[in-house]
Amino acid sequence: MDNLALGFSLLVCTYNPDEQVFSRTLKSIQSLVIPGDIPVEYIIVDNNSSPPITQLDYVQEFIRDCPWAKVIQETRQGVAFARVTGFQVTKNSVIMMVDDDNEISSLYLKSLVDLFTKYPSVAAWGPGNINVEFIGDASDWFSNNCKRFFQEKHIRHNEYGCVPETWASFYPYGTGLTTRREVMERYCSEMKSGNFTAPSRQGKSLSSGEDNQIVWEAIKMGYAAGISPSLTVNHLIATRKSNLDYVKRLSFGTASSFLSCLVDSFPEVKPWVLANTPSSLSIARSVIKKTIQYSIKLEFRMLIIDLANYLGGVSSHYLVAQKSNPIVNFMVQQLKLR
Repeated sequence: MDNLALGFSLLVCTYNPDEQVFSRTLKSIQSLVIPGDIPVEYIIVDNNSSPPITQLDYVQEFIRDCPWAKVIQETRQGVAFARVTGFQVTKNSVIMMVDDDNEISSLYLKSLVDLFTKYPSVAAWGPGNINVEFIGDASDWFSNNCKRFFQEKHIRHNEYGCVPETWASFYPYGTGLTTRREVMERYCSEMKSGNFTAPSRQGKSLSSGEDNQIVWEAIKMGYAAGISPSLTVNHLIATRKSNLDYVKRLSFGTASSFLSCLVDSFPEVKPWVLANTPSSLSIARSVIKKTIQYSIKLEFRMLIIDLANYLGGVSSHYLVAQKSNPIVNFMVQQLKLR
């Protein structure tokens, strides 16, 4: 992509943001170094917050200081709806998605210019350096063991590729995800046509997968996707998320939506998903095995997280099959994973 064709539309979707966190997100956006004369616009989508974010003093201050920024509304709950609505008002050739708990490096745009210029075959980039910061109280155990569940990573080299029908380690998550406009156009078209039916993040629900589907659209178009160490984000975790209960629900929600999103994007994998749906006996054996393994090491908190992830993965199979499993339903209820 030629420098002359580059222009950035920053898309921030938010729902009842934490002031201590979101104010830092906005300050980091305000501090971005804009390379040369490249056009930039900031679109904030208020996804039905109460009160509306336009009533918040720090948001009003941001809008005053950044005249190229504006706030729009999307009352349908869900980040997928918010992104589609936000994208429709964007104008530029590159769409950068910033979550409302992301503090981005001031050089993020400069690095993106270099990446899109040097690697024209890569249509989606994400941060290779994600620093997880817990805001407020978090136990030592939680700080030492749970950062990876909030996407902490530190790579040394650019990593990218084009592998369909799967999720590769070098594919970027939604945190700081940046794509060519044509990729978002394809994603929004699929959303509007009703081809993407998998559960999305809505309110307190922690199901997700829309980030994956954006990346997969790039892959289906023949592009690569990757992550770069030159892209740095601080992932700010509010106090209400810095606990075992949130992480277990996050693990379950992420895993439970994966296969339905995969099948939406690659319908040809559905027979494989159905053929590999675990039986009740297999589920019971796996749960017992995990329980024994973690109990021997007295790692009961990690057992809960691992069980949540496993049960989410199994639920994902049954969701595609449009069936339910009594063992999974019972354990999900007992562990309070929804």
